[in-house]
Amino acid sequence: MVAKKHVRFFGVILVGVIGLFLGCNNGNTPNDYIPETGGTVNEVNIVYLRATFPVVHFALNSFDLSRVPTFVNIERRNTLNWERLPANVLPIPGTMGGGFWTDHVATTASFIRNLYLNDKTTRFNLFLCDFGFIVYFMINNGIPATNFTVTAWMDGTGSINIPAQRYAGANALEIFDADMEAVRYAFKIAVAGGDWLASLDIGDLRTGAQLQRYSLAMVKLFDNITWEVGSITTLENTIPQLRDVIRDLANQGRIVERNIQNMVQGIHTRGKATDLEWLLNLRWGYADADSMGGLLDRGNNKDTLMILGTHTHTEDALIYTYPPGITWGWINGVNQVGLRLIGTGGLMERVIARYGESFNIFYKGHPGTPTDGEKQEWLDLHDIIDIPAAIPSETIMFLYDNVFIGGYPGSTFLSAINGQTIVSFGTPALFDVILQGANLPYFANTEFMYMNPDGDFVVRRRNN
Repeated sequence: MVAKKHVRFFGVILVGVIGLFLGCNNGNTPNDYIPETGGTVNEVNIVYLRATFPVVHFALNSFDLSRVPTFVNIERRNTLNWERLPANVLPIPGTMGGGFWTDHVATTASFIRNLYLNDKTTRFNLFLCDFGFIVYFMINNGIPATNFTVTAWMDGTGSINIPAQRYAGANALEIFDADMEAVRYAFKIAVAGGDWLASLDIGDLRTGAQLQRYSLAMVKLFDNITWEVGSITTLENTIPQLRDVIRDLANQGRIVERNIQNMVQGIHTRGKATDLEWLLNLRWGYADADSMGGLLDRGNNKDTLMILGTHTHTEDALIYTYPPGITWGWINGVNQVGLRLIGTGGLMERVIARYGESFNIFYKGHPGTPTDGEKQEWLDLHDIIDIPAAIPSETIMFLYDNVFIGGYPGSTFLSAINGQTIVSFGTPALFDVILQGANLPYFANTEFMYMNPDGDFVVRRRNN
C-alpha cells in the first residue's frame, strides 16, 4: 500500500514585481500571506480546473508553462504534490482552503483584476475546462479579448458526449448555428452585466459544466480560444454531423490534437519523468521501490492490468447514464440491476478468474469516491492493490511499461492506444453502440462483460 503522506503547501509572497517568488516549505499556505499586487507582470498563466483529466494536461504542460508566472487552482487538490510544483508555478493566492470548484471564483477574479489594473498591457493565458470562467475572469473584469487567450482542456467524456448528444439529429447544423447565436447573445448580456447563464438556460455556475454543449460554438465564434482534444478523429466520429466544422477548425489550429502518450514520451525525452512522478504523487521516496513503478512490479514478470472504477453507487448497481441516451442497467424499459463490482460473482471476481494468470491486477477508484470500507476490505482480502484514486490513470498508463486497463468506460479510455484496453464493463446497449459504430480504436481488441436480459453473464468482443 502507498503510505498516505502529509503534504505541506507552499507559502506565497508577492512583493513588488510578481515573478520573484519565495517558496516557503514551512507548513504555511498562501492564505497565511496577503499578496501585494502593486507590481506588474507582462504575461501570466491562470490555470483553473475541476475534474482530474485536465490536471493531467496541466501536469504534462507545467514545465513549459513555468516560463512565465503561473497560478493554479484545481478542485481535487490531492492530485498534486504542491511542494513539487515547478519553479514559477504557484497556487492562486487565497484558494487553498478546499471546497467546491466554484468556491474560489471571486478570489481568483479579484486577483486577476488587480493584476490588470496595475498594468493594462498584461497578457493573460487562461487554461480552463469550463468556458464560463471567460466571463468571470475576463469579461466581468473589463479585460479586452486582445489581452487574453484561452486553452480549453477536456474535463472527461462529457466534453465530447454532451455535444454529441446535442448534435445527433439531421438538423445538427441548424442547432449549431442557433447555439452560436445563443452564445453571442449571452456574451453581450455578460458585457452589460446581465444574467448570461440564464440566457443559455443554465441555472447557476454549479451547473455551468453544461456549457460543454456550447464548446464547438464558442471555439467557432472566438479566434482566441483553442480546444485541445485527445483525438480529432474520435471527435469527428462521435459528432459526424459536424465533421466539416471540426475539420475546418482543426485546419485553423483552433482544435488541436494533444495525445497523452506522446506528451508523456516528451517528458521522458526531456528527462522530466522523475519530476512528473513527484508532482503527481507517483513517487514518495528516492529509491526505485518508492514509486508507482516499484508498486506495479510484483516481481513475477506479469504485465499490469489496472481496473478503473466509477462512482461507488454505480459500482453497486451498474446503473449509469451514458450519452447519447444510453442508460446502463435498463433494457426495454425494465431495470436490470447488473453485477456489483465486488462480492461473490461480482465483476472483480470474474476479472481475477479470467485475467489473473496473465496480469497483476490492480484497482483504481474514481477520484470523486475514493476506496474505503467494504470495498477496501474485499480488495485487501484478494491481494488487489488499491491505487490512490486521486492519481491520474493516464500517467500510469504511459509513464510505465506494459500497463493495460479495464473497467467502467470513462475519459481514461479516450487516451488508450489500440490493444491497451483489455476489458470493459457495461450492458448490451452500450456494447451494441460500440459494435455498430463510432470507430473507437481504443476498444479494438476489448472484451465486454455484461448481463443479458435473461440474467446470463456474457463476455464478447467486437468481432463475435
